[in-house]
Amino acid sequence: MLRNFGPGQKIEVSFNVSSREFNGKYYHNLDAWRIAGASTSQGSSEQAAAPTYEDAPLPTEEDDLPF
Repeated sequence: MLRNFGPGQKIEVSFNVSSREFNGKYYHNLDAWRIAGASTSQGSSEQAAAPTYEDAPLPTEEDDLPF
């Protein structure tokens, strides 16, 4: 499945998720059933500028929480 793709190439993976419990622990499985190259019709997200965020304002009153 992976021989057609190289490092850094964007792909779309279709998979099923399952989980089971054994001796009190849960084990999860991801079973891939299709891998395809990502479509380029959505535009290039690599060229889009990353969003900028402003710092949150500091609280004006003191919290009485212990953490």
